Formats: sequence, structure tokens, C-alpha cells
Amino acid sequence: MMMPPPPPKPLPALLSRGSPWFTAADVGVVEDWSHLNKQRQRTRKEKVGCDLTWIWTLRATKREAVREAFVASYIH
Repeated sequence: MMMPPPPPKPLPALLSRGSPWFTAADVGVVEDWSHLNKQRQRTRKEKVGCDLTWIWTLRATKREAVREAFVASYIH
């Protein structure tokens, strides 16, 4: 008689929403910077773009870690 497969291991806490979920608005993408002079507007735009890229990188890393944990728990 065949044994049933073992139950899947619980996924890591990466799936929980415990960490804050940032949006583009949180880093200032939709803000009005017209009151700043041109140099500060340019600097602010660069910083917001850098922050947005960082958020995208964190999300991609988190998705990849969850995917790897799922595959590892499914295989073993």
C-alpha cells in the first residue's frame, strides 16, 4: 500500500503582510515639486526615482525568495 505524500512545509513568514507595503505615492512620485527651484526639483526627481527603483528591487527579491521557498518545500 502506498503512503500518502507528506504534508507540505509551511511557507516562511515572507508571505505575511507584516512588512509595510510601499507605493509610488509613498516615495513622492505624485507630489508637486513646483515650489522648489530647478536644481532642487531635479535632485528630488532623481531621489524619488532611486527610491522607486529600490522598492521594485525589494519586491522582486521578496517574490523570488517566496518562489524558491515554495519550490524547496514542494520538492522536499
